[in-house]
Amino acid sequence: MSSNDHTQPRFHRGVTFFLALLLSMSVCILGAGTSLQGALVFDHPAATAREHFERTIAYEQAVANEPEWLRRPLLLFLGRVRPALPEAIDVYEEVVELQVRALRGETTAVASDKEEHAPDSPAQDGAPADAKPKPTSVFGCTPTVVEPEPKDTRAELCELLARRAILQGEAGRFDDLLLSIARIEGLGERELARTIRAAYSPPDARVTPTALAIDMSLLQPGWARDRFELRCAERSGDTERVTVLTEAANAREDALRRSGRTVAWALLTAIALGLGALLVWLLRDRPALPCSTASIPPEWNFEDGLAVLLRALALGAIGYLGVRIASQGFAEDWLFVGTWLATPLPLLYLYHKGLIAPRALSRVRVLGIDAFPGGVGRWALVVFGLFTADQLGQSLILELCGHIGLGQPWVESAQELLLRISPLAFAATCAVAVLWSPFVDELARRGLLFLTLRARMPLMSAALWSSALVAAFQNLSLPAFLMTIWSGFLCALAFERTKSILPAVIAQTLGYAGFLGAFAAFYR
Repeated sequence: MSSNDHTQPRFHRGVTFFLALLLSMSVCILGAGTSLQGALVFDHPAATAREHFERTIAYEQAVANEPEWLRRPLLLFLGRVRPALPEAIDVYEEVVELQVRALRGETTAVASDKEEHAPDSPAQDGAPADAKPKPTSVFGCTPTVVEPEPKDTRAELCELLARRAILQGEAGRFDDLLLSIARIEGLGERELARTIRAAYSPPDARVTPTALAIDMSLLQPGWARDRFELRCAERSGDTERVTVLTEAANAREDALRRSGRTVAWALLTAIALGLGALLVWLLRDRPALPCSTASIPPEWNFEDGLAVLLRALALGAIGYLGVRIASQGFAEDWLFVGTWLATPLPLLYLYHKGLIAPRALSRVRVLGIDAFPGGVGRWALVVFGLFTADQLGQSLILELCGHIGLGQPWVESAQELLLRISPLAFAATCAVAVLWSPFVDELARRGLLFLTLRARMPLMSAALWSSALVAAFQNLSLPAFLMTIWSGFLCALAFERTKSILPAVIAQTLGYAGFLGAFAAFYR
């Protein structure tokens, strides 16, 4: 164990108070974003929910018959705990309810006009059931209630309700299906409602061919439309059409199954290597890991590191907003590439100008990426051990949170932009995410934040505080918050023990490459 572990903080109480205040403020400020009703963070909530969940349902069904030891790690790696079919039914309803004004044909102007001309007196007996009382005045001030503006059209929401009814039929929820059909009829989509009722009617019910005749172009392509078309063909007795549709569905499932096996075997191979490395390390009585050249605690003081960190955060936020504004309307496909390349530039400049250059330090020595004694094999074992511990810990957190009903919200796993960008932009995004993002993340989180805290704190405190602050500023759900803390804590320990950020960089690269490879296989 390094003697640095016993370094006594010089003003531990002051630093702890400052960090606790910063953590509390970030949680309060960024947590307010959760009140904006999850699905509306997307530009096209209905289309994003449809594409995300129906492709998820497709690959879950494709790997449903695979061995549990092969299927479960793949689903956990992709953040899946709850089956996609029942979750999609709930999410489709959520997306519609958040934009119910669009179904009524209301706009913000109409709603405001209603509020302006609303009577001052409370609703009397006989008033409409949905009449809402005016907000209560407090100290002469009436709070403003802001209702989110719908982002989808009425036609898109009606189609999403129809898809929800189809999913209910596929899940065997026939009582809920009848309620959904009645709602679709009430919205004027009688032909679609009639066909859904006929397709999912009991086997002994008499169905006329006319009831099953519908233009499938009314529904967007996807798993729900494929299943609906197959049901209609089965109910109409068109065996030739059933054969064609079944063969096409089987071909799609086979392709997804092959992709799933490839991703799962790659993941299991990396984890097996990591487990082997950890086992050998434990059996040899935990020998010292190979060390590079980083100086921990750093050669700068806490105040200088904090000043650089705060300036980098401010300028990085300005750069991020600038890229988002500049990309609207003509370069949205390249948003990820632009933000990931532009946002870290102030950090790189300030890190060199404020900490490296004044002390005549070498950046590669500070980060421990200039010398790797012990051979490539020992460093590779460290990387795979770190990757395995990270993935197993995240999987355990997901499982435990899922068992107590705290699953990861779908808005965190759905990647709206990656679903729709061009192949060239997707390839560029993958390249930047795999080759650039892990290095920048580790430079900011371990090379700056952790080292700055390490100047005043012992190892465990600095590792926990640095990972908690990073997690708090990302406005995450509880499972994602805990997983981010776990990953950051492991990376900080690896940095301390090996005196290099390289193991964490490569471990993150493996994680990004695996996720994007799985995303390309299942969602593109």
